[in-house]
Amino acid sequence: MESARPPAPRVISELPPPRPAAGAPRNPLLATTISTRRPVIAASVPPLGAAAKNLGALLTRSAQRARRVGGTWVSDAASAVQRARSTVDAHDAWVPAQLREKISPSALIGVALAGVFVLSAVTFKLTTSALEARADSVAQRSSAVAAAPAAGVSDPRPGAAQTPPASAPNESSATLPAAQAPLAAAPAAIPTITDEGALLLNSAATFLNEERAGEAVTLVERALLRSPELRSDPRVGKILLRAANAEEDATSKAAFGLLEGPMAESGAELLYELSQDRSAKDAARRRAQSWIRSKQFAKAAPLPLYTLVRLRSAKTCEDKHALLGLAQGGGKPTLEYLKQLQARSTCAPDDLVNCYPCMRADTKLVDTIAELERRLK
Repeated sequence: MESARPPAPRVISELPPPRPAAGAPRNPLLATTISTRRPVIAASVPPLGAAAKNLGALLTRSAQRARRVGGTWVSDAASAVQRARSTVDAHDAWVPAQLREKISPSALIGVALAGVFVLSAVTFKLTTSALEARADSVAQRSSAVAAAPAAGVSDPRPGAAQTPPASAPNESSATLPAAQAPLAAAPAAIPTITDEGALLLNSAATFLNEERAGEAVTLVERALLRSPELRSDPRVGKILLRAANAEEDATSKAAFGLLEGPMAESGAELLYELSQDRSAKDAARRRAQSWIRSKQFAKAAPLPLYTLVRLRSAKTCEDKHALLGLAQGGGKPTLEYLKQLQARSTCAPDDLVNCYPCMRADTKLVDTIAELERRLK
């Protein structure tokens, strides 16, 4: 049995073609096409280069002229062209050598930017025309609205007053068309806040007479919120003083809340009156006396009442004497109290407590009484 023989080596009958030299085209057809078209391309480059250079120069001159007369945005466009040309000149290696010899790269960039320049000019013109048309339309409508009242045209706005047309001299309204007849009388006016306050106070007085003081205080509170000037109304003081003496604790507290707060100066005067009323309930009287010694009273009380309370609450003759200057702003109650001090300026042998001998040290008390009498005449 014959042993297996190894396969014979393959014989290469053809060797691959040699590699083309560096720079030579690998495709023979491409090389043939380039060699055939080269004269045509070379003949076309000079005219194209000359035209591009002329166009670039023209655009540069146009940009300079526009920069002088066009404004800020044209100046910016011209600056952009110059920057583009500088950039291309600094990187002229990007342009093929054949074209670089024939065509200026700056001219090519100028052609591109020229399109942007023309498009911006067209957009500006269209926008200006639209704005002018809109302004004319608004002016026409404004003229029509201004002339409408004079022509007797009704204002289309809801609730707007209608202006009747001017009638001829001695023209009777009976002969006017129906559209120009006088308007009917306006409906009755809505009650004012003052009328509402009067209604509330009348209802509160009715509740008070029916021994419903709590409901009366509620109506008075609303009246004061709606019309604060009612604080000086005598009906309000009468209702609140009776409610402050009510048997119901809630009603009394509600009345004191109004007297000490929203009633302001009027409330301070009413509470002082209550503190001096011996016929009032003890609880109500003590609460009023406590309040007129508080800081709230000092802030709310008018000057004549504040002066009187300060004089009465001063404990010593010297303290009262120091307040005589403030007493010149007092009222009739202050004048009466000063006359009481004058009558007690000399102490009796059996009463050395209820007297004020320091008032005789000068004429200040006499002068204050004379000033008050002169002012209060």
